[in-house]
Amino acid sequence: MTIRSAILPALIAIGLCLSGCLSFAQAASPGYEIKSFDSVVSVSKDATLFVAETIDVDFGANPRHGISRVISSAATIRGQRFTCHIKPGHITCDGVDVASSISNASDALNIKIGDAKKFLIGGHQYRIEYYVYNAVRLSQNRPEVYWNVTGNDWKMPVETVTCLLLPPDGQSTESVKMTSFIGVRHSTTRGSCELTEKGIRCSAQNLLPGEGLTLAAQLPVGSVSIPGLIEQWRWQLEAGLLLLGAGLAGVLGVWWMVPLFLIAFWMLVGRTENAGWDSSGSSSLDFGSSGDGFGGGGGDSW
Repeated sequence: MTIRSAILPALIAIGLCLSGCLSFAQAASPGYEIKSFDSVVSVSKDATLFVAETIDVDFGANPRHGISRVISSAATIRGQRFTCHIKPGHITCDGVDVASSISNASDALNIKIGDAKKFLIGGHQYRIEYYVYNAVRLSQNRPEVYWNVTGNDWKMPVETVTCLLLPPDGQSTESVKMTSFIGVRHSTTRGSCELTEKGIRCSAQNLLPGEGLTLAAQLPVGSVSIPGLIEQWRWQLEAGLLLLGAGLAGVLGVWWMVPLFLIAFWMLVGRTENAGWDSSGSSSLDFGSSGDGFGGGGGDSW
């Protein structure tokens, strides 16, 4: 064997060893993860959800401006599409108001938190508050909250996630039926739920990117005020009349009235869609899975 032929395998072996050591060092290096993701979901009597997320992030030695948070405002539940409306509230970093960019696009609320002129390292705590309208739906004649707590599109692992569901005023925690799902999208693996003095708490640990926590809860009949089946039928009848009016306006040549009828129809269909009546009688407690329901989305550092 020549010297040249002997050196080549040695160089390859050294390169592989160094690559393995570097990969191990990168995998073992601390930081760049969500240490804890704590969410409180409060249900009001008018079916509005108030969500407060406290996210403890460790950037390690990786300089970052902050985090981005994407929250979906649309959900497909057993083949039926529903929409909700999300209104952002107070946003802080380490307890102080922080610069943030907020936009609505592609059925999602996009929140970018941080200052492009500043870099952060190490641990920081973000708090995101927002209101959700039209997210409570009817299932088996009972109001249901089907909420994707974390989302399944985070680019960072989550060490611990908890969610505390607070029922409407006057309702006991014992009157609420609740379960949770953990894992990748459409996973039916059940998570843990427990009663506390304040509400019902579900949790999960060591979630990888692509995994999340979703809760499904049934509230007592009459605990919240949401549109019922009769009102939805009335909306559908009104929608049909609006389409008929648009067609007649076109036939009669009154073209300026056609857009008005169509705009009214579009607005009414949104209301009908948001009514959330599930005529199948099935519940997300029995047929739910991780990554479904309202909320969700994900996020990353930037």
